[in-house]
Amino acid sequence: MLRTMMIGLASVAIGAAAFLATAGDASAASTWSSWSKFNNYLDWSTTLVSRDFEGKGNHFWTWRFRNRTSNKTVTYFKFRIYEYKANGRTVTSYDYLPGSLRPGQGIGGWAAFDAVGRSFALQGIEIKVK
Repeated sequence: MLRTMMIGLASVAIGAAAFLATAGDASAASTWSSWSKFNNYLDWSTTLVSRDFEGKGNHFWTWRFRNRTSNKTVTYFKFRIYEYKANGRTVTSYDYLPGSLRPGQGIGGWAAFDAVGRSFALQGIEIKVK
């Protein structure tokens, strides 16, 4: 996994190859993975919700984020989602953190974030903290 980030003062603009986190072990049990570092401010955890979702060889995934800092509030986070489909296609979309995350606070799960594919990757685009 490539997880590097350009650090700025309050707003961090992320370049195309800045940080990328991937998930995709569909053979794993459908439990949450351990928290791992996504960037300097957020940790992430993933889980497989459903194997072979809709019978097309793709799986239904979800993830969650947690503010890993002790003194910074994440006020904005935009990220790109890459869904690697069973038919070889890659579908790209964008999403945002819905609101702010105070230190130690988390959000996620299939009601907030999801991807459908053999595997998926997330890439941070922009993050703001205060």
